Formats: sequence, C-alpha cells, structure tokens
Amino acid sequence: MSGQSPVDPDPGEARRTHLALLEREAELAAVLETAVDGIVTIDARGIVQSVNAAVERIFGYSADELIGQNISKLMPSPYREQHDAHIERYLRTGQARIIGIGREVEGRRKDGSVFPLDLAVSEVAFPGRRLFTGILRDISERRRMEEQARMRLRETAHASRLLELGEMTSGIAHEINQPLAAITSFAAACLRMLDSETPDRDLLTDTLEQIRNQGTRAGEIVQRMRRLTRKEEGARVPVDLNAALEEVLVLVAHEVRSGGIRVTRDFDPSLPPARADLVQIEQVMLNLARNAIEAMASEPEEARILGLRTYCAGPDEVTVEVSDTGCGLDEDARARIFDTFYTTKSSGVGVGLSISRTIVEAHGGRLRVASEPGRGATFTMRLAAEARA
Repeated sequence: MSGQSPVDPDPGEARRTHLALLEREAELAAVLETAVDGIVTIDARGIVQSVNAAVERIFGYSADELIGQNISKLMPSPYREQHDAHIERYLRTGQARIIGIGREVEGRRKDGSVFPLDLAVSEVAFPGRRLFTGILRDISERRRMEEQARMRLRETAHASRLLELGEMTSGIAHEINQPLAAITSFAAACLRMLDSETPDRDLLTDTLEQIRNQGTRAGEIVQRMRRLTRKEEGARVPVDLNAALEEVLVLVAHEVRSGGIRVTRDFDPSLPPARADLVQIEQVMLNLARNAIEAMASEPEEARILGLRTYCAGPDEVTVEVSDTGCGLDEDARARIFDTFYTTKSSGVGVGLSISRTIVEAHGGRLRVASEPGRGATFTMRLAAEARA
C-alpha cells in the first residue's frame, strides 16, 4: 500500500501572506511615525528599544542617540535616579507608580531644559520578554495657556475689587470716621483731665485705653481695604470661612446699618477650613453680601434680612450660603445672572457675579443661585475642605 505524499504549500499563497504582513507592518510604522504623541518602548531594564518621530521632536534627540540608552536619559533629577528602582520594584512586587496609571511628570530635553509631560505607560508581555510602552505628550503650551488664564483672572479680579471698593467708599469712610471722631473726643477729655489739679488717674488710663481701641479699630478697617486692593496672587492656604464672613461684615457694616438690615448668622463651629486664596474668597463673599443688601433696598425695612450660613455638604466639602429677602429673580434672570455684563441693577456693570463664579471655579468649587420672584435669593458657594491630618 503506497503512502500519500504530503501536499506542497502553495508558493503563491505564502507570498501573498508575506506581502500582507509587510503591508500591515508598513501601515503600523506609518501610524507610529505620524502620531502627534511621542511613543517609546523600553525593556525590563529600562533600555530604549524604539522611539517614533514625535519623541525625536519633543526631546531633540535622534533615534540613534536614544535606542540602546536608559530611558532615564530623558528625565531630570530626581526622577532620573529613581527610575531604575521603580522598575525593579514593579517587576518584583507588581506595585505601580506610573505603569497602567498615567500622570503628569517632567521631561528633560537634549538642551537640558525641563518641561511638563503627560505620560501613560502600559506593559506588553511576550514569551520570555517584557516590554513597556510609554505615550508622551508635551503639555508646555497647555501649562502656558493655563498660566495666562490665571493671570487674566488675577487682573480682572483685581479690577473688580477696586470697583467694589470704589462703590463702597462712602460707607468705608464713615466706618473710619467713627473711630477717628472717638479718638479726637477721648484725646480732648484726656487734655482736660491733665489740666485739672488732681486728675483721676484711673479715668485717664481708661480713656487712653479707649483711644488705643479706637485706633486699632480704624487700623483694622484700613488693613482690610489694603488686602482687597492687593494685585498679586495670594497663596492657597487653609481659610476659616466663618472668620472670613465676619471680616466681610465689617466692610459692609455701614450699608447694613444705614439700610436697617438685620443679619442672621448660622455658622457651623466645627466647619473645617477650605484651601483657598483668602483675598479672592473674601472678594466673592463681599460681592454676594453687597448684592444681597442692594436687592433688599426696595423692601420694607422690617423685612430686610441678610442671612449668612456655613455648613459641611459632605466630608470633603464646605458650603457658604448668602441669602436675602429681596424681590428675587425670574427664570431669565436666574439663567443669566452669572453672565458677564448682565445686571439687574440700574447702575451696575454686571461683572461681580461673573468674576465671583470664575474665582470659585478656579478653586475647583461651585457657585449656584436659587431664587423665585418675590421670595428673595440664596447664593451657595461650595469649596473643597482642607484635608484633615
């Protein structure tokens, strides 16, 4: 019985398969070379195996200068010195610092300049071999645009603060005149006592103490004004929102008194601090308080109530509410109240609430309004709470 000879493979089919593989490989190479993002592969020792054209453009090195080198060549200190240890730890424990996570890091160009990068790293396992693929994006331009936006916000917020203070000039002058008038009166009393043959030492001491207190009061008002006129960006620090509201009430004290407005406080004494720029957050509160006061101008005096409330909306969020008993807002006004140049005031310019929302959102927070016609308005500002130790 004769055996059946094996069928010889079709040389034409093998050639077509080979050509298809070459075509797929060329397509993949073209995709990698034309990608906007940098793509680099390294082995388990951190040695560069391949880079695309975007990596050459981003870092200023040619492919020949990078392939065969440790990837730490593209990193500034201290990342350069830590990189190999991170890979060793990942291979040993599976604990990832960047691999499979993605994060912002810093890169180092051939000319030594350091710049920000978005980096995503993934692992590809082959039989007996492990490769890591990094996708890199130079975010220098994005950071530059973000900084320009922050600068524009600082400039606009500063202009808005100056406008607020300009509108409050009469009230603030009155607040300063009160302690100055008291100082003048107490000083005259001291002079009269000194002219007497037997001055009352205790009364004289008490009167001088009053002069000091009134001087301190006037100085504090001036300091608050100076802080609001600062142009530079303040640092993000833990801010006591209850105390900040009290500071704002000092600045609007004359408007509150002259308007016959009753202030109600419902402050959470255990409120955690918010991490914020104190000057900017006080600016938001001042704007909300003044808007509330102005909204009640046409209401009967006995019905004018400025409500201030603080509370925790959640474990990681703090809230400030400023409410009034004014005429309220209709649906159209609610929809447009935060738009630049929109105002319900006859003499307003409509930038305060727009700037306030921008400031709050730049802090990662939210500013909202709830209102109905004839039932007043409540503005709610929510900010992230300072992480507890």
